[in-house]
Amino acid sequence: MKSRLQLLAILKYIMEESSENSPVGYSEIMNFLFSKGMCPNKNTLTADIKIIKEAGFDLITGKVGKYHKYYLPSEHFDTTEARLLIDSIISAKFITPNKAATLINKVLRLTDSEMLLQYMKDIVIDNRQKHNNCYTYYSINVIQEALSRGKRMNFRYFDLDENKKRVYRHSKKVYEVCPITMINGMDNYYLIAYDPHSGCSREKTFRIDRMEDTVINKKNIGDIPFDRDECIQRYRSSVFSMYSGHRITAEFEFDFKAMNIIYDKYGEDTKITKLGEDRYYAKLPVEDSPTFWGWIFMLEDRIRILSPSHLVKEYSEKLDRMRKIVKCV
Repeated sequence: MKSRLQLLAILKYIMEESSENSPVGYSEIMNFLFSKGMCPNKNTLTADIKIIKEAGFDLITGKVGKYHKYYLPSEHFDTTEARLLIDSIISAKFITPNKAATLINKVLRLTDSEMLLQYMKDIVIDNRQKHNNCYTYYSINVIQEALSRGKRMNFRYFDLDENKKRVYRHSKKVYEVCPITMINGMDNYYLIAYDPHSGCSREKTFRIDRMEDTVINKKNIGDIPFDRDECIQRYRSSVFSMYSGHRITAEFEFDFKAMNIIYDKYGEDTKITKLGEDRYYAKLPVEDSPTFWGWIFMLEDRIRILSPSHLVKEYSEKLDRMRKIVKCV
């Protein structure tokens, strides 16, 4: 029994304390085992190291001077990997502050000791940007299970009023939908689903942090009146898809300052044509949705819609309504 405990203790120590930049040797392992009340010697330690390798662990052995050193590279995140994961957790609004702290601690446990000290000084979670629905994780779990089992699901959907109180859609109606996928977009997590009772033959989007009483339905997902794979691909690549709207191709004229914004939204392979001095042209897929119009108004006079004509007309009407609102203030 003692030999088994020593073997597990060695493995745990190497996993938690070693890295490519900080491998551990016999002396460090020995000191750790002595601190745990064990009585190792060089022979038993050598045998345990051999067993760890034979068990399939990617234990890297190297020499520092005349001493052998060991580390398990696959068990730790390097600096860049840990930074990306932690920043993603912090920026995700749908993760509550408490859950964000828990996830960050898990990531930090998969870094070496120096990384732990470095990040503890650097990490700040801005609670103002976080949502407070502690059941979001539960809803994600239910959605994932429904997807894996090919089942429909039920939930209630709500908004928040000026006092942060929940205002339920359609008098606490219980939605029944066929889940398609989950998408992380605009710092929120969305369920993409088909509502078979809506009379609409296309998908809908629901913010997962606005879902409540989420449960799996006994009914199978069944037939969906559109291509699921195409839908998933479109949502993963679309700029404005978190608010479903009428999908169209539009033509735009814009100046140089707007070009980087368009590249950021559509990717650097977007075809752009130069029209003249500081004037450029692009044909882009968009959705006639609140997100699209917010993007257009954000660009102000740096961009102009050329076509289709109904989109140009709608833009003009929105500008007229805004002028009337300003006059009334």
